[in-house]
Amino acid sequence: MTGSCAFVRMSSSVPPMLRTSTDLLRHRDLRLFFAAWAASSIGAGAGYVALLFAVEQQFGAGYALGAVMLAQFAPAMLFGLALGAQVDRRSRRRCALVADALGAVALAALAFAGPLPLVIVLAAVAGIGQAVGGPAHMALLPRLAGDDRLAPATTLYGVIDEAGYLAGPLLAAGVLVLAGPEVLLLANAATFLVSGVVLARLPHDAPVPATAGADGLVEKPSSREALRLLRTLPAAGIVLAASSAAVLSVALTNVGKVGFTTGDLGGGGSSLGLIIALMAAGTLVGSVSSATTDRTFRLRYVAGLLAMGTGLLVAVGTPFLPLVLAGLLVCGWGNGAALTHERLILQHEVPDDAKGRIFGLRKSLVAWAFCGGYAITGPLAAAGGGRLLLLVASAAALVAAAYAGRRLLAGQGAGIQPYIRGRLGFAVRIDQ
Repeated sequence: MTGSCAFVRMSSSVPPMLRTSTDLLRHRDLRLFFAAWAASSIGAGAGYVALLFAVEQQFGAGYALGAVMLAQFAPAMLFGLALGAQVDRRSRRRCALVADALGAVALAALAFAGPLPLVIVLAAVAGIGQAVGGPAHMALLPRLAGDDRLAPATTLYGVIDEAGYLAGPLLAAGVLVLAGPEVLLLANAATFLVSGVVLARLPHDAPVPATAGADGLVEKPSSREALRLLRTLPAAGIVLAASSAAVLSVALTNVGKVGFTTGDLGGGGSSLGLIIALMAAGTLVGSVSSATTDRTFRLRYVAGLLAMGTGLLVAVGTPFLPLVLAGLLVCGWGNGAALTHERLILQHEVPDDAKGRIFGLRKSLVAWAFCGGYAITGPLAAAGGGRLLLLVASAAALVAAAYAGRRLLAGQGAGIQPYIRGRLGFAVRIDQ
């Protein structure tokens, strides 16, 4: 097979999506939504530190921490899809308000909770709030942004999410310098109250009307119907499957980087802090860089997964510290890019009246993947330490990239070529 390439110079211009992104916060409803989401994200980031620190201070034993963390994951694992169906049946704004209320009440009560069983129950209440809040926010966003602003709005949502998980622990650290875990839990509850107050100023969005089925009966959104719908949305199913493997990779990385830093690299607490901050910064950059995204969501999603796996492989396969740090930074960037474009694909592929259920299913799969990843870290760490954990994490991300790439990019050449053209500044034609 022979071919020739013809190149034509193109003029540079500011991507239209980037111009739209700068206009988002000029709209009152979006401004309120993102202000609420910022408060909620900071609350989630601080809440993770607050809850773990409070339980460790009060009970000490490792089993108590494990039980509390499982209680937080359990609602999404067991009822994520059912809670997403409730989001589709009701006002999405009201569901988001309920989620903030549950988070505020649970964290405030935890500041005064005594016995461990009560703490576990309150952690589960907070977990219900998280399982409702994620689908509610993602289902509400398209109605506020509209089709023309959905891509940059979804990107900004991811940027705020990642920034919250950076700012939240910093807030927790600042509060703990001055006060104990009880004050931190109350401060954390206040962030959810702020989110709720801001969301309450949004216009009330009515639930989607019930539709008539094939037999003429009126149907309400249900979990079973969502699974049937997913069969007609192959791209959404592929993304959910690939992202579950990617989340497994993240869970292994979260644990593996501790042993890898302190054991394989011989670093201490400050080195571990540097690596955690480096990967978090990479994830934030990956989200921010997606602000210029266009319609090639699938290509950039696969690229993000590939960067996750490749970055980890470089980090564990080289003895040179600069390459280790570069690999971890690339892994973080890939995580941010994959997560942003995963949301973009689902937002564009899933009908409006099913978004709550599909994002509820996504929340459930994420919870199962995290718990599964954490469950196998012990045997893997015992067998090969942090390096083996990161190697398995790399393999999981690369498998996800290969699966998603093969299934999502088949027949996408016509869509990928304009992307390459825009990035290189050239038009490319291949004559067979």
